[in-house]
Amino acid sequence: MFQWWDPPTALLDRPDFDDYLEHRRDPGDMVEELVRVTPADRHPFRTAYPEGIRGQLREFESQVWDETT
Repeated sequence: MFQWWDPPTALLDRPDFDDYLEHRRDPGDMVEELVRVTPADRHPFRTAYPEGIRGQLREFESQVWDETT
């Protein structure tokens, strides 16, 4: 993953993806959700999966909205 990383010429420190990779989700679950939602005649304009993340997304969007308006 870091074969392109050249510390002497890098402008930024090497990112630490350990936390991200430790908490990643099974991509198969997302594929199943896409297969379910995509061909549906009716579905929300925006979908969020898993369902439990919807509150976090709304909170984040609200925070960004408040900070930029």
